Amino acid sequence: MCRGTSYGARHTAQQTYHHQQSRTSERVVRAQPSSREKERQRLTALLLSFLRRHHQHVPGMSQEVIRRQSPQENQRIALTFLKQFASPALKAHLDAAHLSEFRRTKELVHEAMAHLDRNAAEELAIGALLDGVREFSDILASPEQDSMSDIDRTSDVVRRGIRWLDERGRFQKIEPLLSNTTASSQLRIKRMLLEMRRAVKDERRAGSGGHRAEQVCKSNVEAEQAEMECVESW
Repeated sequence: MCRGTSYGARHTAQQTYHHQQSRTSERVVRAQPSSREKERQRLTALLLSFLRRHHQHVPGMSQEVIRRQSPQENQRIALTFLKQFASPALKAHLDAAHLSEFRRTKELVHEAMAHLDRNAAEELAIGALLDGVREFSDILASPEQDSMSDIDRTSDVVRRGIRWLDERGRFQKIEPLLSNTTASSQLRIKRMLLEMRRAVKDERRAGSGGHRAEQVCKSNVEAEQAEMECVESW
């Protein structure tokens, strides 16, 4: 009789415990922010970080003003300031890339940083370049690049990318942006890499073996001339 009572008490206690755990889990799930809220928080943090780092370029802003203002006001001011860097070249890249609002704003911030800060411009360009070399190592990388300066390495990688795209008849599509000296180097590199990804995807879909070259009608003289003009603009 005592054992029966003991078992019943334990069983009731277990049910109570599991019920409490279930309710706790439900509260935790409900407390987690939605993906949209997370995106909004990331966007706010991104713009605040930009404002803190480059406040000297924004009229009437200082670290003290940033601390005093609400996050919403700081975000509004940052976005208003960034609009001047939303060039047609950047808009064309963003439309081609089909990015989320956060990623689009991040690219806008990067373009602004590249125009406002020379060191940031170099860091962003080299970062984009290294990402491209890692992603397309069989196309863009070469042993000689290890002994090159940053400028020569950039020119070599860009030249290889342009030649690869031109062999597929895809260079002319992005030539205006890559030759646009008002666009930052990091933006032009990203646009080249985006077109390379699209080319690889199209070739794989068509079963043409990934990175293999295709014959195009454009003459070698025209290709070399366009390539040199574009590379020299970097």
